[in-house]
Amino acid sequence: MILQRKSPTWTICVLTIPQRESYLKQLFESLRSLKIRRSRWELLLVYNWDSQEEPYAIERRLHKLGKGLPLMVNFNVRNPSIIGGRIQQLALCKSPLICFIDDDITMHGDILDSLEERLREQPVGLIGVPSLVEGTNRLFKPRRGTPHIDAHGL
Repeated sequence: MILQRKSPTWTICVLTIPQRESYLKQLFESLRSLKIRRSRWELLLVYNWDSQEEPYAIERRLHKLGKGLPLMVNFNVRNPSIIGGRIQQLALCKSPLICFIDDDITMHGDILDSLEERLREQPVGLIGVPSLVEGTNRLFKPRRGTPHIDAHGL
């Protein structure tokens, strides 16, 4: 008998490299406090580097850091570029909704529920969410020169 668990609605995708692992602690802490049931999302981390370190050692360390999170770790050693990592993330996602985030940010509140609600109201393929500087209202990204469209509050 195969036990089936409910499929998550969201995959939160993170791309990282060895030099940026230290950022993951804050990110993982913020994900633990998200106001959405963990069964509704999974965390996909793509280690975007051809490391000399044994992959199992890296994976054990990341799972220890992400204790309690629905974490999957994959390695991109064939084309460890941002484009190659994003392609691998997309290839690994099975959920209907995907959230790409940087490894040096934190997420707070009911962001995934809010995005899902907006997607139901206005079906679009991609939504960008502003990134603020450390608990302030100062905008970090998108930058002024980043192409975007503001439509109907979306």
